[in-house]
Amino acid sequence: AHLWLVAKQLFEAVEFMHQHGVAYLDLKPQNILPADGGRLSIIDFNRSVRVKGTETMFRGTVDTTGYLAPEV
Repeated sequence: AHLWLVAKQLFEAVEFMHQHGVAYLDLKPQNILPADGGRLSIIDFNRSVRVKGTETMFRGTVDTTGYLAPEV
């Protein structure tokens, strides 16, 4: 049950960012911190981009050592 609550918070946070035109490109455990009251905080927006709409496409790579897929 606890894992579901944590996952739900993460999904809601990503949805909130997308609704506000932010693509967060560095989602990993080190960037998700527990905050007061059992809530999560997402940190380190250095590798995020603002998109203008669904027609906008990001081209390029953003990587963190150890988290980039081998085929990239």
